[in-house]
Amino acid sequence: MSDGQVKWVYSHIKRSAMARNYVPVVNWFSAGTDDTTKKLVLIFKDGILVDFSSSTAKGETKAGVLS
Repeated sequence: MSDGQVKWVYSHIKRSAMARNYVPVVNWFSAGTDDTTKKLVLIFKDGILVDFSSSTAKGETKAGVLS
């Protein structure tokens, strides 16, 4: 950052298979994962933590013919 601050960003994504992925034939047309993304942002100036933020977002990833 231009004012001498340093930004650290950490992220974690958890994906869980949808139940319909395990149903024969149905999974050809509609499959995917339920996703949870967590993000942590830390701002340091002169080696001292001056600010932070965190967020969580939910979504899904789709696959198959109908995606």
